[in-house]
Amino acid sequence: MSVNVLIKKRDQLNQKIADYQKSEKRKIAVANIAHKAGILNLPDDFLKTAFEQIALSYQSGINAESQNVSSQFPQGDQS
Repeated sequence: MSVNVLIKKRDQLNQKIADYQKSEKRKIAVANIAHKAGILNLPDDFLKTAFEQIALSYQSGINAESQNVSSQFPQGDQS
């Protein structure tokens, strides 16, 4: 193998490591938020449901915001 190939593989591995570390930091941050919210004591089924409800609420909020923005800007002639 050439040096350039080895350098490229090293860079790819370093990127994977950085992505993994970022993912782990996010998991820790989410766990800390869940702990502060007091939901970590819930059984797994309830915990899953709680996170699903949060996700749905978040998505509903995003959809509502996008609808509000689009209603503020007319989309051309409606006749």
